[in-house]
Amino acid sequence: MQPNMLPMSKQHFQYLKGLAILAVMTGHIGNFSGKTWFTPLGGIGVAIFLFCSGFGLMKSFQVKGLTNFWRSKLISVYLPFAAVEIIAAVIYHRNFLSVLLDLLFVKMLHPYSWYLQYLLICYALFYFVMRFVPEKRTRYLIWGAASMCSFVFCSNLQGEQAISFLAGLFAAEHMKESGQIAFTKKHLALGGFLLMVSVVLLAVKQLPFARIYDHVYTLFNLLLKSSCAAGLLLISGVKPVFKTSICWFGQLSYALYLIHGFFMWMVVQSVTGFYLLDSLVMLTASMVVSIILNQFLLLLQKRRQKCL
Repeated sequence: MQPNMLPMSKQHFQYLKGLAILAVMTGHIGNFSGKTWFTPLGGIGVAIFLFCSGFGLMKSFQVKGLTNFWRSKLISVYLPFAAVEIIAAVIYHRNFLSVLLDLLFVKMLHPYSWYLQYLLICYALFYFVMRFVPEKRTRYLIWGAASMCSFVFCSNLQGEQAISFLAGLFAAEHMKESGQIAFTKKHLALGGFLLMVSVVLLAVKQLPFARIYDHVYTLFNLLLKSSCAAGLLLISGVKPVFKTSICWFGQLSYALYLIHGFFMWMVVQSVTGFYLLDSLVMLTASMVVSIILNQFLLLLQKRRQKCL
């Protein structure tokens, strides 16, 4: 791995995905600690994931258009999900209808399935807009309207992510027009400022007035998690810490997301009787299975490249 990491490069996004999955797992584990300190981390991680997805889709479109769009998503996203769900269904003795509805994204069985449903909607909207809407301004009007609908009509989990995917699309298109972005100390300072903003928003969100109305609460969550995700993006583009380790988690990020929820019962049911030990056992089991699944994903990717 190279000593320097170019901002907004493939390696940088692998690093960001590593931060995201660590934040998501920490947030999920923290939900069963009896404390609420780690709760925002899950949404911050998802915001990073959605930004990376939007950025990656737009960059891919700029290179090859919509060629093999759904085939690519079938192999890299859906097949691993389906494999994990079917194996889990066998282990948990789930009936055929519930598994079928799950695989069709109608009624999900995965512990954290809302993200996968939301991602599918983002993929579908991107495809149809890029396929049938040639004018760039109209495209962003449609995506913006969809983001607004997500905020207004969806639950807090989806609503707080209303701009994450759209921000990734916009950033990728901006890079195409302006070229490679070189991050400087100004970006580092801005990233630090955005992190402080997210901390202030977290504190304000605890006040009663921020929790009276659902949309006000969702708005605080959106601003908090978006500003934190943006701050981490900027800071990591200048000063990535533990780069090798976090990039390794980035390679496993999708597999870990699919797997870790099914081992959460170890923490919920307090298998060992000690919260920290339960968490360690759960993480170890998740990583071992995720490494196996990731090897399966790499094999699928190699076979796909040979077929192209």
